[in-house]
Amino acid sequence: MAEILDNPSRVLNGDESSFSLSRTPRKVVVSAGNKSVSFEETPNSMLNVTVMFTFAADGSVFPPGIVLPGKRVSPDIVQSVPTDWGLGTSGTGWMDTCNFVKYIRTVLLPALKKKRTKFPVIYFLDGHKTHTALEAADECNKLGIILMGRIPNASRILHPADVAIFWPLKSSWGDFVDAWRNTHDNMELTTVTFGPLLREAMELTFNEKTITSGFATCGLFPFNQDAVNYSKYLAESSENGLSDGVTETGDSRDPVMNSSYSGCSVYSKDAQPDKDETMNEVSSLESTPPAFIEVDVKVEQLSEMDPNVTENCSDCPDSDKLMYQESSHKGT
Repeated sequence: MAEILDNPSRVLNGDESSFSLSRTPRKVVVSAGNKSVSFEETPNSMLNVTVMFTFAADGSVFPPGIVLPGKRVSPDIVQSVPTDWGLGTSGTGWMDTCNFVKYIRTVLLPALKKKRTKFPVIYFLDGHKTHTALEAADECNKLGIILMGRIPNASRILHPADVAIFWPLKSSWGDFVDAWRNTHDNMELTTVTFGPLLREAMELTFNEKTITSGFATCGLFPFNQDAVNYSKYLAESSENGLSDGVTETGDSRDPVMNSSYSGCSVYSKDAQPDKDETMNEVSSLESTPPAFIEVDVKVEQLSEMDPNVTENCSDCPDSDKLMYQESSHKGT
């Protein structure tokens, strides 16, 4: 474990964020003294898109995975995103275990291999059941990805994505949405235009310095538990009445875990992992720091896991079918 934590390319952090296709205007022009202020909403005003991001402590950014509401993805949407991005669906549009497993298998794993990353790697996530379900833990165990679920409801101080990366990304996203609407009169931002616009915001926002600073602030690299301001977590949890198991505001995962995985669809090129190739190093997990909760898949502990989240993703309709024709997919 110490050897992994000493290599920034093997220390990863993943988290989801939700993006609105139409945000509340910053300013509205009205007559002086008018107390009834309103603005025009578009049909997609209430539509939010969930995106899974993964970063490495060396400043690397991995392809994201998009989750859309519904059961099918139109060809236009497929054509609008880069070929290495993930693209899936769920009934609510929130991340669920099925989509998370597909993201690991068909997006993150190929990207790690392309970078010639040494396995196993350690993948820090929040403790949400989407990430800690048996299906996810078992898949990652086979692929040489060590899942680490951190203290619940503490993403704002423990996860680099939340601490340093998402805020500037969301700010840039809002600016791009405003600029797009200003140059596209009488048009609404849709899921077809979402991918290209998000890519522009990512390219403008993501940089190595911000990402590495986030990992340092959260004590992940260099690994240092004392770098985290735990007093802030304890104080805010007490003020807000939060307790373990309570989903934080703005969470983009289904709170009931989408126990029925209908509609889950695969993202990218479904690379079949080679266990021997991936597991090129045997790792013995020794002591786990108190700030972390490791996802354990030992047989004797399976009975303690939530039975609602252990369904097999192979039961999903079209779970292993590509959502596009490779020859016609012109991702940029």
